[in-house]
Amino acid sequence: MSHRPTISTGHSFVDVPAMFEPGAPPATRPVPIAQIEVGRTQTPNKLLAQEEIGPAPSRNGRSHVRYTPYVKDSPTRGGRSSNTRRSVTPSPNKAGKSRDVTPSGSDSSSSTSEISEDSDNEGLIPKPEGEAGRPGRGGYNFEEALAWTKKDFQKLKKFMNDLIDTHLDTSKKPSSQSQASVNTVRKQAVDKFPTLNNYEDVWPVMDLIRIRLKYSRGQARKADTVVSKVEKRSKKVHK
Repeated sequence: MSHRPTISTGHSFVDVPAMFEPGAPPATRPVPIAQIEVGRTQTPNKLLAQEEIGPAPSRNGRSHVRYTPYVKDSPTRGGRSSNTRRSVTPSPNKAGKSRDVTPSGSDSSSSTSEISEDSDNEGLIPKPEGEAGRPGRGGYNFEEALAWTKKDFQKLKKFMNDLIDTHLDTSKKPSSQSQASVNTVRKQAVDKFPTLNNYEDVWPVMDLIRIRLKYSRGQARKADTVVSKVEKRSKKVHK
């Protein structure tokens, strides 16, 4: 007579078959956190954002990770603080492509002088086209262009002739005269007749200089011609 194994469950017994297969093991209960020993964790000295990662570690196993301090504000020339640590210089080929749109010194100075001259001559009486004293050959009548009274014009003409005969060489052309002497004549004429400042570049003074020198040189040539003729006649008489 065989006996079947039994399992005690508290106050009762349960029959267990001979080919009994146990089920899955019971679930493991988690250990309470109060029973876990919490050790000291190593806190990094620097934040990750402050780390400067270098190249890969070398064969000797040393690390190339460096820690850099906070970037301090360094005052610049203008009194502003700058946090930039390194400057970038463009490569030569890129720098060569840049174009300078600033005008050159000669162009800017010439344009500035032209603007100043235009502003100075604004509202002044311009010089007529052509040459003074040649109204029928592309020039103009100087007395009519000046538009002065007959009396005032004669005063100006006489005063200018005296200045020219005193300070300039009447045997030379206007272009061959000393610039300092021309400036002296011009200044004294303007001081005597301030109305000349109403004319652009004081052109009546320069016109009177040209007219007077042209007349004086013409008279000198006539005198030379007369002298040469007299000499020729005298030579014929003495033969």
